[in-house]
This record gives sequence, C-alpha cells and structure tokens, in this order.
Amino acid sequence: MTDPYRAAREHDDRIASAEPEVVLDRPARERNASFVRLVCTVAIATAVGLALVPSGAMDFLVIGGAVIASTVGAARIRAKGRVVFRIDRDALVIVRAREEESVPLHTLDDVELETREVRKVGHDANPIMGLNFNQTVGPAVDLARVTLVVRKRAPLLVSDEWLSHTEASEAFRRLRLFLRARGWLPRGERGK
Repeated sequence: MTDPYRAAREHDDRIASAEPEVVLDRPARERNASFVRLVCTVAIATAVGLALVPSGAMDFLVIGGAVIASTVGAARIRAKGRVVFRIDRDALVIVRAREEESVPLHTLDDVELETREVRKVGHDANPIMGLNFNQTVGPAVDLARVTLVVRKRAPLLVSDEWLSHTEASEAFRRLRLFLRARGWLPRGERGK
C-alpha cells in the first residue's frame, strides 16, 4: 500500500501553522439574498403584529419576538450551505448541515473539479402573447462543483449545487491546499 503522506521532515513548519479546518460557504450573494428575504419577512410580521395589538405594552413583546426570530433564521441561513472540512487522525471529516461523514485519507485519491457548460435560451419579445417563435441562445457559461474521488466509491460531491467556475475553482484550491498542508498527496503523486 502506498503512503498518502509526504515525508514530514520537509513540511513540519507548514503543518504546524496550517488552519485547523477549512470552511466552504455558499457564495455571498446567495447568503445576502436569503438574509434580505428573512429581514423583509420579519419586518412585515412586526408591522402586522404592531397594527393588530392595540396596547403599547405589547409592542416590546412583538418587537422582541421579531428580533429572536430573525436571529434564529439568520443562524439557519448561515449553516444551510456551509461545509466544514477537518482532519481527525487519519481521516478527513466532512460536516454538512448537522451531518458528519468521515473519509480515510488513504482512500482519498484526488480532489477534482467537475465542469459543465450551460447556455441560456430566451425568447424575443412579441406583442402577441403566446407567439414567441424566435428563440435566442445566450453565450456559454461554465458551471462547476468540487468532488472528492474516493477509492471503491462513487465520487463524493462537496455540494450538490453548481457554482460559477470562479467560485468553484476557489473552493477547489482551498480544499487542496488544506489537504496538502497536512501532507496528503493525490494518488498520482504518491511514491511506489
């Protein structure tokens, strides 16, 4: 069996200074949009609650309830798309939305970027509804997601959602650097 680690003598200083874990989050624009929806919902609920409650004393209860609801909702939004990777002994531990999965490092062969091309199809504006016969095809856009290649298993998706190629490449880079800082090597680079 080949060893999935580099010789430790060369990389002791990098391993000691490496991050204890790496967190891959959903893109900021999606988190912000979810948070804006939450804030709007809480604001509407607060306004309706204040309009229905005639007593001034109840205002504090309604506003307090809205603040608590927004705090709980914001925490759920943050945790929804977050994936945390950490090394525990000789295994990569993957934590997603309260689920934890462990992959032994000697079975982790590679980290890959799965890419696909998408073209958006649109319709020309027609003043008569239902008569949009002319379709336009937009430019090609690359989407990608990070997968872990594990020996004797189907590829393990880091996230089910497809991201822009730039965002997925950044997640791919961070994950590979995190693993390499701990001495892990892809199967193709391991010694015999």
